[in-house]
Amino acid sequence: MDTINERVSALVKAMDLSINAFAKKLGKAQSSISIITDGRSKPGFELLELICSTFPQVSSDWLLLGIGEMFRSTVRQQDTSANQSEDGYLKEHIVNLEESFRRLSERFDSELLAKNQQIAGLQRTVDALVGKSESATVDPLFCDEVDMVDIEAMLSQYKLSALQSMSGLFAAKANIIQKPSLVKVVALG
Repeated sequence: MDTINERVSALVKAMDLSINAFAKKLGKAQSSISIITDGRSKPGFELLELICSTFPQVSSDWLLLGIGEMFRSTVRQQDTSANQSEDGYLKEHIVNLEESFRRLSERFDSELLAKNQQIAGLQRTVDALVGKSESATVDPLFCDEVDMVDIEAMLSQYKLSALQSMSGLFAAKANIIQKPSLVKVVALG
């Protein structure tokens, strides 16, 4: 590689980048790199300096003069160890995330089970208070803050509400019986 244009072209290929990707990393237009790699123009000092600062692993002696290796050996080794270090970190991070997810999943399952048991206990208490089930009993675990006076008041209020609803239904039924034309309109509508 005798010319600087050939070295820039070889660098782009060695870095496994397209000319467009190489130009973007430098913040340049693709055409400004293409005319250099095609040999139509020589790179200016600012561009060469930008290449060396953007890609510190590139040997400036090789790029400018064609002396030595394309990449600095210590930087290449550091990059390799940095990549291995990053890979190790990512693998460890993934393992930690999986473990955290497993613990959260177990916690969620146990809390869900506890809530389901609490709901079942509350349902038994409600059934006993409403009188839906003769075998149902008030679960003391779920009504420790409610005394019998409160329970009796709630039950009386529930019965009153049920009676009001029933009287409303009876009134509606009586109204329908008295006005058969309304039934026809509702049925036709």
